[in-house]
Amino acid sequence: MKQLKWREILIAAVISVFASVIVTHAVSPPFSEAWTPAYEAIPADTEAESLGASRIRDLKTQLRLRLSQDLSWAGNGNDGYSNQVTLLQQSADPTPNFDVGATGGFLYTKLVGTNDELFYKDSTGNVIQLTNQGVLTALAPSGTVTFYAGASTLPPGWIACDGSVYANTTYPNLAAALGNTYGGSAGSTFAVPDVRARFIAGYDPSNATGRLTANVPSGISAISPGQTGGLQDAQLAINNIPPLPINVSVSGSGSATLPTGPYGNGGIGTSGSSASYMGSGISAPGIGVSLSLSASASISGTAGNAFNNVPPAIIMQCMIKT
Repeated sequence: MKQLKWREILIAAVISVFASVIVTHAVSPPFSEAWTPAYEAIPADTEAESLGASRIRDLKTQLRLRLSQDLSWAGNGNDGYSNQVTLLQQSADPTPNFDVGATGGFLYTKLVGTNDELFYKDSTGNVIQLTNQGVLTALAPSGTVTFYAGASTLPPGWIACDGSVYANTTYPNLAAALGNTYGGSAGSTFAVPDVRARFIAGYDPSNATGRLTANVPSGISAISPGQTGGLQDAQLAINNIPPLPINVSVSGSGSATLPTGPYGNGGIGTSGSSASYMGSGISAPGIGVSLSLSASASISGTAGNAFNNVPPAIIMQCMIKT
């Protein structure tokens, strides 16, 4: 029986050491004893065996106090199940110390700016930040842009795409993702995209598709992120109108008066390129008369109204992940 009790103590001690590695606390919990080297040294080898029972009870109490911080410990079938996992803030990413060939990972918290964020580090050294300002980031890395149908306050971890300038230290992850593509001062500030009342088009390196270029007035090139352009409305100019065929036909008749001469005064009636002289009852052979007619036409008018250049649209808030 005595041997069984000490085996129980040993097992409980191993559990306690293991728990102290994975369960940590940001504040001092209400323990009646501090788990220090001095406490671990009790009982001394010279201590009377009669004190063994009280030592065992004290060890059980200290284990329960510590494990019950995160584990259910109510003396029923739920004992040992986790109520929560409390992690101590780390000053740096932990260093893997697994056995050769073993794999595993670390789940821990670390200060980012003024927020305590959750991280995961695998056995190969890859570090993934799981939260940003208390919001899971696994599905939305910093710099992700999306739309929000809410009318006012944006969800935590998101800010408006309104062209605002922020200090790099305010949103370090977003600053690293954007750089100064949309503005700001290199090394100290950055700007978020200004998407207010704007459509978004896809980036086209080297203008490979040629779908968006700056070769037209107010055009926009897709060759680099952050370019802006386009017009809400437009007016047609002469260069926008294709050539129009204009046919002009001229017809008519004319008359000429011959000068006074041997034949007296008379008139010439014209038809085509021939004419006849008629005067004082005297007829004369047809006299060739050359007539030329000219005409010109012009189109004129005043500038019309601009036409709407906006497709059907709906307005929502555009936001970016910090």
